[in-house]
Amino acid sequence: MNSTSLFYSQNAIELAEQYNGLDFKSVHQSWKLYWPKSGSNVLDIGAGSGRDAKWMNEQGCEVIAVEPNDALRQIGLQSTGPEVTWLNDSLPALENVQSLV
Repeated sequence: MNSTSLFYSQNAIELAEQYNGLDFKSVHQSWKLYWPKSGSNVLDIGAGSGRDAKWMNEQGCEVIAVEPNDALRQIGLQSTGPEVTWLNDSLPALENVQSLV
């Protein structure tokens, strides 16, 4: 486990609380014109705590959330429920995402 992954694992709960302390709309206001619409397919890479994946799912999008850190991915899954598909994957290869095609 590299030092970045270790940091996320050791601080997952606090990071999730920090991420979830801000709502999707305030964080992503600058690209509102491009927000996905109901029926869109969304790939959330680096989904973290699931805040954004949950919001997009609530808008009627089909969401695949990608998070390489086990601790954050579990928190995200609890937050979004089974409506969002969660994958353990990472850039640049996204091998698990590619296997869905």
